[in-house]
Amino acid sequence: MVAASDRQKVEDIIKACARLYVMPHFRQLKEEHISFKNDDPNNPVTIADEQSEIYLESKLTDLIRGSLVVGEENVEKTPEVLEYLRDPHNVVWVIDPIDGTRNFKDGDETFCIIVALVAHGETQLGWIYNPNTDTMAFAAKGEGFYINGEKVELDSRAKLEDGATGYTRSKYASKLEGVDVESLGCSGLEYVRIASGKALFSLYGYMKPWDHLAGTLMVQEAGGYVRKFMGSGYNPYDQKGGLISANSEDTWRTVKKHMDQVRSQSQPDNKPK
Repeated sequence: MVAASDRQKVEDIIKACARLYVMPHFRQLKEEHISFKNDDPNNPVTIADEQSEIYLESKLTDLIRGSLVVGEENVEKTPEVLEYLRDPHNVVWVIDPIDGTRNFKDGDETFCIIVALVAHGETQLGWIYNPNTDTMAFAAKGEGFYINGEKVELDSRAKLEDGATGYTRSKYASKLEGVDVESLGCSGLEYVRIASGKALFSLYGYMKPWDHLAGTLMVQEAGGYVRKFMGSGYNPYDQKGGLISANSEDTWRTVKKHMDQVRSQSQPDNKPK
């Protein structure tokens, strides 16, 4: 579907996008370059997000005739394009033009560009690029996970109790014994850290495809374990059910058990007095 030479073209397109449309605006944004989705101050969109997505859509669809695009900013205006992911006959580029927009807006370097390619109803390829460090993470289904061309495999023996980092914004993974639980505000870079063994898990209640498709593929191709909260597999069109990604099935089960305990303790006591 995408030859090795075309995979390199995708990397070149992503890097050119960062050079032309993302980094020139970093720490240079003016007030008129920032707006907020649904007037939510926690959900900004910048001129860089918009320009980046337009560029990526144009260049990536040129690589595969008839391919479609699900982009974060496009979905905001045309939500029905999400249905592209339900048809296994479609070849779909899934784009997050800037993952970590709040960080980007605030001048924090914790952001990235995410691109995934979905075909036959599954995520086939994924790229996550950190322009601040010029680090390209890449995964291909059945072929492994790579950082700047070097294959990376997880050590599934690493345990939470040995001291670890996990990522979430949810209270359900808080207070895990021996674990430093935090959020980078950038799911793409969180996934890269899990896939490269620098963190052991992430837990997300929200499931937008541009945030998770490339990263979950990377974790799985590195040897990790990804499932929705109820234990079922994660599909490109899934948007409900919560998602836990971990370095191993044991870690996944430990996080899930803790989440269930916290959930149970937080339920109101509705028993009659």
